[in-house]
This record gives sequence, structure tokens and C-alpha cells, in this order.
Amino acid sequence: MKASSRTSFYWQLTLWLGVFLTLAGLSAGFIGGQWSSPIVLAILGIGALILIVGGIVRAAQPRFWQQRSIQAGANALLSVVAMVLILGVVNIVVTQNPARLDLTENQRYSLSPQSQEVVANLKEPVKLWVFDEAQSDANRNLLENYKRLGNDRFSYEFVDPRKEPSVAQRFGVKTFGEVYLEVNGEPQQLQTLQGTPQSQGALSESALTNALARVNTGQSDTVYFLQGHGEYPLTEISEATNRLQERGFASAPLNLAQDLTQGQGIPQDASVLVVAGPQRPLFEQETAALGTYLEQGGNALFLLDPRTESGVDPLLKQWGVTLDDGVVIDGGGGVPQVDQATGGLVGFGPTAPLVNTYGSHPITQEFNNGNSFYPFARAIVLNSVDGVTATELLSTNDQSWAEKQVEQQVKFDPNQDLKGPLVLGVALSRPVAKPEEKPEATPEENTPEKTGKEARLVVIGNSSFATNGLFSQQLNGDVFTNSVIWLSQREGEVLSISPKDPTNRRIQLQAAQARWVIWLSLIILPLLGFGLGGLIWWKRR
Repeated sequence: MKASSRTSFYWQLTLWLGVFLTLAGLSAGFIGGQWSSPIVLAILGIGALILIVGGIVRAAQPRFWQQRSIQAGANALLSVVAMVLILGVVNIVVTQNPARLDLTENQRYSLSPQSQEVVANLKEPVKLWVFDEAQSDANRNLLENYKRLGNDRFSYEFVDPRKEPSVAQRFGVKTFGEVYLEVNGEPQQLQTLQGTPQSQGALSESALTNALARVNTGQSDTVYFLQGHGEYPLTEISEATNRLQERGFASAPLNLAQDLTQGQGIPQDASVLVVAGPQRPLFEQETAALGTYLEQGGNALFLLDPRTESGVDPLLKQWGVTLDDGVVIDGGGGVPQVDQATGGLVGFGPTAPLVNTYGSHPITQEFNNGNSFYPFARAIVLNSVDGVTATELLSTNDQSWAEKQVEQQVKFDPNQDLKGPLVLGVALSRPVAKPEEKPEATPEENTPEKTGKEARLVVIGNSSFATNGLFSQQLNGDVFTNSVIWLSQREGEVLSISPKDPTNRRIQLQAAQARWVIWLSLIILPLLGFGLGGLIWWKRR
């Protein structure tokens, strides 16, 4: 009798092993799509063989199907098999008809509305190539979103340069992590992923979307940086030029004085001209050339520090801009309380005003209340000028002021210092007029005719915020980059796409609370469960 019971027990274990192996094989095949895997086929075959042999042996026993346990087990097996089949059918339907629903709080796994619009309106096929050893799931998910919305015009491929050297050589790949966008057989480098050999860096949605936008518009832009007056060389603002390169802008130095002596001027392909921190005044001819450039619809970014004479004040006055001579002081906890200045948060003391108030403008529309800071800055005073549209971009708090005697004790003097809040940056634009003279017309009839173009100018009372080291801090880089993009007047350009960071919902427990959690989860609740189980067993006994 005992031997018979033991044999029956072993048979049940064997049959349940067969059920487990069969279900595991079916799950891997239907849900994982791994029907061709030898391991999956082996598991499925062994499980099915055990069930068939076990079923034949048990069915030969007398009154086998009349047993209550067999009927219950058969019902349970049929239910499980039916559930697996249902899941398999659902998986097949979903695979053939993909639909996504992002339920995260800030739509972290979905493309931004700007990206969706750009990729949906692609005019020609493009392909993204990622040359790296690793294949990040996050990057693949991002590219799948582009591919799904690209109407078969967007594709991508991950390539290991060591395994496919011919492909890497065709693109001129020099290091792991390089990303290229191929359009009409012409590759252009998009970015370089900053990761480790075991972990791939993150693709930039902003860089990719703007590159696709340029494919639609067919635009290419060059940003020239004025040199010759103590401005920052491109090596000291390489972080800024690299960011511009990611957004499709080429950067080049410009010695305007030298070009003027050779009968040349500002290059015709200049999308934006940047004057970054001149320490000596420009020649009058250079200032005149800048004025002509703007009158003809040019775009310029002036980054001008205090205590320096740039020589462009007469030009700025034509736009209604006056530069204050003082150094902006951030008073922090109170105007006299310089030692509590918020500028100290970034290690520069009160002469680095912290800005979190921005104007309503495309350059700053995504900044909300984010921080940016400007070490050793000057204030800007705006005056109304006919035809010029001006917007204040950067404003300090009401506890700041422009200090005239910064070498002495820093203290607000209402008789000579400019009281905050102060404006540190402005964006200006005005329509470009084309005069058309009529031989016999009156002066009133010879008014300039609007051409539909406009000249744009951004003035910021600081230049160091765009230098290496400070560029990547807070929103400093976005202020510079968005200013250049807005000035370039690119059609349909996406200014900024903020990274989708997950909301921090971690519970910070105090030491006493943590001890209570440990006692409840490891001691009290388990003992309570055992106690209730023992009580129920005692009553049933």
C-alpha cells in the first residue's frame, strides 16, 4: 500500500513537471517569439513527451477518469492551457497592431510634441547609425518611437565598429559612441555618446529632432565669432561651439578688421555674428559694418562685460539699448546683507547674480523658474525706439543693484547705484526696410517698403556664462544656445526640449520610522500570520 502511494506521488510530480516544461516552452514561443531556439524546442518537446507518456500510462489504469482528483486536475490543466493560448493570441494581435500608452507622470517614454510633428512630416528617408559596442534599451526605445511615427521614412541601425569595420570606415568613425544621420547617402555626424564600454550614453532627442527639422528645411548655418579685440577664442568656448555643432551650426572665427582692409566684410553665409566679451573697443569701421549688417537683415549676439569699452554703444542706442557702467550685485537676504547673497551658491559671491525670472519669449519660454547665473555682469536699460520690438529676457531680483564703486565696500548707494530688479539680457527685432525712390514722388511717398525680413539682436551684459565650465551649469548653456537658434531665424526650429526626468517620490524615513518598518515587516506581521494560522488549525482539530 505504501509502495503504491509512493508510486502515485512520483507519477504526479512527473506529470506536473511535464506541465511546467510545456507551459514554459509555449510561453517562450508565443510571448517571447523564440520558436527557433533549440533550448525552447527541447523544453517543449520533453514536457510534451512526459505528458503524453504519463497520460497513456494513467489512462490505462481502471476507473482512472472517474477519480475526483483527476477530473479537478484536468479542469485546472485545461484552464491553464486556455489562458496561455489567450495570452499568445493577444500577443500576436498586439505585435501586428502596435499601440502604446505612456502612463508615466511626465510622459517620459514618449517623444515631445515638437519631435512628433517633425518626424511625422519627414520629406525624405533618413537613417540613423549608432557605432558602439553596447546597445542601450533606452536609446532603442527612443529610436523605436521615431521609427513608429516616421511613416517608413526613418530607420536606424546599431553597429559594432570592431565587427563591421567596413561600415565604420565608410562613415569615418574614429571612436566608439559616434552617431551619424544619413540623408541621400550623405552622412553627417550628430553626436558622440558619452558612456562606458559596458553602458552606452544617451541619445539627445533635441539634437536628433533638430537635425530632422533641418532635413525638412534644407538649411545649413554658420556662426561667426568676432576676434581681434580680446574676445574669447573658440578654444575657451568649445563647450558652446560643440553644442552648436549638435544643433547643426558650424562655428568659425572672424577678424572683421582684417577683412575690411582687404575690401571684404561680414561673410554672406553668416547666420549669426557673436561678439563675446571684447576687452578693447572695435574700430569705427567695424561698428559701421555691424550696423550695415543689421540693417540688411543680419543677426547678432552681443555679450558685453562691465568695466570695458566695446565701441558699440552708438550702435546699441539705435536699438534703444543703454549699458549701465555698474557691476550687478545680488543682495540675497537683503540689500545691505551682501554676505547672504545668492551668488555665493555658485562660488562667485555677490557679483554673480542668480536669475530665475525670464521674459515671455521663444528663447526662454521653456525655462519656467530654472536658474542661470552671470558672474561679473552689467545691467541693461531699455528705451523705446520706433519699429523695434524689445523683450526683457533675464531679470534679477529686487534685492540686487548695480554697484558703481565695487573696489570699495559693497553697499547700495541710492544716489548713484541703479536699484533692482535689473535687466541682464534683452531680445530685439525690427523689420528690414527697402527704400524705393520714385523720381517724381513726394518725400511722404518715398517711405521705405517692408521686405518681410527682420533683423534680430540679443544683448546680454555678461560673457563668462558661455565659457567652458560655466556653460554646462544650470540653464547657462540653454540661454546661449537658444539665443543663437532664435537669431538664426530657422524655419520651424525647435529651440529646446527639456529632458524628461522622473519625479522623485522616494520616502525619506527617520531612524525611528525605519526601525518600526523593520519590526512590522520582519517580526510583528509574520508572527501575527503564524498565530492566526495556528489558531485556525487548533479550532479545526
